[in-house]
Amino acid sequence: MSKAFVKNLASEVIKSPTFVRAMEAAVSECLTQTMKNQKAGSEFRLYIPKVGRSQRSQRAALLRSQYNGSNTKELAEKFGLSVRHVRRIVKNENIS
Repeated sequence: MSKAFVKNLASEVIKSPTFVRAMEAAVSECLTQTMKNQKAGSEFRLYIPKVGRSQRSQRAALLRSQYNGSNTKELAEKFGLSVRHVRRIVKNENIS
């Protein structure tokens, strides 16, 4: 096999959704085991934000534009947030 063929094949494999899911699972398992070893016997929580900062601002603006005063629960479900967080976003322009 030529070097170019192998490089092209590797490029296609890396783009594959199956490969990406397998890598996500492997990395997740590795991180979980590492954290368990570091914190063996104690409870710990890991926060991983759903969206980045710029996306949070866009989400907050969209949420505010859709808020009608009585749809807090629906917006919470739609955006994957708690009802409390939706209220905080709507109430305070600085929270995203």
